[in-house]
Amino acid sequence: MSTTRLGLTALSAGAILALAPQDAAWAQETAYEVRGCGVNEASVIDKAGDMTIATSMTRGNADFLRPGMPAIKFTYECRAVLNFSKEGAEFSNRCTFVDPDGDRLVGASNGTPKGWQWRYLGGTGKWNGITGGGPAVPDGAYARMSPAVAGSCYKATGTYALKK
Repeated sequence: MSTTRLGLTALSAGAILALAPQDAAWAQETAYEVRGCGVNEASVIDKAGDMTIATSMTRGNADFLRPGMPAIKFTYECRAVLNFSKEGAEFSNRCTFVDPDGDRLVGASNGTPKGWQWRYLGGTGKWNGITGGGPAVPDGAYARMSPAVAGSCYKATGTYALKK
């Protein structure tokens, strides 16, 4: 799998992790697992020596799973900046997830195509005051549609808490 493809897979996974908060200071922490898949489109911003800087947008769907509770189906969009070089790749992104009621979760992730950390930044409606996060990893990739467009899946786990 190419470094670019791994980077795009990582972005998707980072997006799914956005669903997983972790700070238990406000309420009881709840464990979660997120499984999602998306389509990524990347564009090169600049090159310097062996360094390539790119931007990416991922859109997809994710299932937010919690023990003993029904799954929540989210649609998401993530925007990322990636750096690729001989030493490897890294990225940082911001993602918005929308649930069936229109309530939103916003989060961020940082890491490499092989794994990243997610954290919740906030939310609206039932997700207002969400905190938490956890690790995420790629969970499958699909054939490229073009050099800049690919599909991928990810799995994220962690804990989240909501304001009481």
